[in-house]
Amino acid sequence: MEKLFLFWILQKKNYKHVVYLNFFENPDYASVFSGSLEIDNIVMMLSALLGSSAVFEEGQTVLVLDEIQDCPEARTALKFFFESMVGMTLLELVPCWE
Repeated sequence: MEKLFLFWILQKKNYKHVVYLNFFENPDYASVFSGSLEIDNIVMMLSALLGSSAVFEEGQTVLVLDEIQDCPEARTALKFFFESMVGMTLLELVPCWE
């Protein structure tokens, strides 16, 4: 819990929007990644699933995929995010404290 709290503080300070998915707490999130892995489709599905809490603004949004090991399709989708977002920072790696 402590590392997640620190992570939230860092992300809220650096990004206008944080879209947070926890695949362990909500396995239904995996359905977003079960079909097409095209980025526009994933963003559309996340927006439909999460409503107003899912705001995707270039350079202002960080997508957090917590417990991603519980959703292999989401791990595969990361490749497509990186390929389609050339010139845009998609993911900022932060240290993970145990």
